[in-house]
Amino acid sequence: MMMLEFPSFDDAKTWYTNPSYQAACEHRFKGGIIALSLLRVWHLPCRLEN
Repeated sequence: MMMLEFPSFDDAKTWYTNPSYQAACEHRFKGGIIALSLLRVWHLPCRLEN
């Protein structure tokens, strides 16, 4: 398992669509089963202010 964190959703999309990464993906996909999830995470305070 590998987990990556990016500063923004757009940065993650830019990384994934980068031609260098896409070229490497061809080899990775031949090696086994791949599941990719792209999640947006919001950091919320423990208590909401009224």
